Amino acid sequence: MKISFIIPRWPKNSFWDVIAFKFPLLSSSLLAGLTPSHYQFRIIDESLAEIDFDQEVDLVAITAITPLAPRGYEIADEFRRRGKKVVVGGIHASWLPEEAKAHSDSVAIGEADEVWSEILEDAEKGTMKPFYRQKERTDLSRLPIPRRDLFPTRGYLFHNLVQTTRGCPYDCEFCSVTALHGRSYRMRPVSEVEKEIQSLERSKAYIFFVDDNLVGNLSHAKELLTMLSHYRLRWVSQGPIHIAEDKEMVSLMAKAGCHGLFIGFESLREENLTSWESASTELKPTRMGSKDSTTPASESMVPLSLAMTTMIPRCLMIFWSLPNETEWKGRSFLFSPLSLGLGSING
Repeated sequence: MKISFIIPRWPKNSFWDVIAFKFPLLSSSLLAGLTPSHYQFRIIDESLAEIDFDQEVDLVAITAITPLAPRGYEIADEFRRRGKKVVVGGIHASWLPEEAKAHSDSVAIGEADEVWSEILEDAEKGTMKPFYRQKERTDLSRLPIPRRDLFPTRGYLFHNLVQTTRGCPYDCEFCSVTALHGRSYRMRPVSEVEKEIQSLERSKAYIFFVDDNLVGNLSHAKELLTMLSHYRLRWVSQGPIHIAEDKEMVSLMAKAGCHGLFIGFESLREENLTSWESASTELKPTRMGSKDSTTPASESMVPLSLAMTTMIPRCLMIFWSLPNETEWKGRSFLFSPLSLGLGSING
């Protein structure tokens, strides 16, 4: 059986369509790593290569986040018109499975690592079910090494997307991570992460750890960072603002090769933060310190800057996400991160 994993392109002329640096989706290479070797399969990223809709293929697997979903459906429809079987998955299809089913033969809802083999067997027998859902959350100790060799050799800024955890211990009402994974935080054995680090071939020195919260469990994070410090690496990841208060952790991150950290500011306006409920009982999303902290979000930039820019050499990405932040209100805070020497802001 011939399988094509397809990543739809971003909408034409959108930011991620025109931006020079691109990187692949981890999910496609993970599923490829879970695909038995007797199948023939390849990964097609439409942002780098045209799709041949007349290719010889038995099963088309499409994954898409919400901005990519409309194009993903167009691709699915084209293949189905040619009599090809299509399975659609990803976070958008997981939230709207009936919508996705209108464009596919099957929909994988939620994580698909441990149901992928069943999908393949059913596709081969011609008995695909309309929906597939795992009974349990994926056991991260059983993740394969992704098939990065299937990615194009040119076109990506870097190939090395690595995952060490899934989920987040916080339960912020606006966040899709907790909604998808539940308020759970699963950790991959550090020994398994190290095997993957050792397997990297292209540009081993630069990695994007795609964890939504790399330091959600401090014990695991310290073990991971200690292991990484034994290698000559540079990497970026994501984490919460309060990590800046933990000087030991920030120092360990720097020694381990941290080159940048994405940190989410839902708002820099205190009145907006108080109007936005967070289910976390230990930490307000953009305040420093404990739940009783009254430090304004704009003032919390100061310890963040001191902790991060003195130990981590370059880039700190900050974004805020409240819909009622008007353009002029957002601009009124631009001076804070930039004047403190932080790398950039994503609005």
